[in-house]
Amino acid sequence: MLGLAVSDIPDPVEIFHNRYLWFIGALTQLSRDAVTQCQHGQNFNVAWELQDEFLTGARTVLHYADSGLSDEQRQLLESLTDAVQQLPASAISGSRTSEGSLRDMNNPCWAPLREPASRLLKSLASITDRTNAYFGKSKP
Repeated sequence: MLGLAVSDIPDPVEIFHNRYLWFIGALTQLSRDAVTQCQHGQNFNVAWELQDEFLTGARTVLHYADSGLSDEQRQLLESLTDAVQQLPASAISGSRTSEGSLRDMNNPCWAPLREPASRLLKSLASITDRTNAYFGKSKP
């Protein structure tokens, strides 16, 4: 029988910070224009990947007891999460071409998400700083 040593068990704090970094990456991408989103996503299935990464990360942040979210941040995140989750299939074709990805990201349904994503990104700066400090990163 294989057993895990205590040192092999992931630390919940480290798990949160790792997932938070992925979430912030998705939130940053969500706040950008369609061309930049596609470039960042390497023009491959950008809409689906962005939706999936954002929703996975948002759920982690919303459900982690020690995330440090204020009531206002939580409300912004919940609202944006609902909007991203409700994107229609027509905005997420699963295209594996640059033309298809750009067409998806230029769908009018994505446009109203960019400003709240940018606002949330700024609002979460203190949590992002805490995560960067956890990993010993300094501000750029």
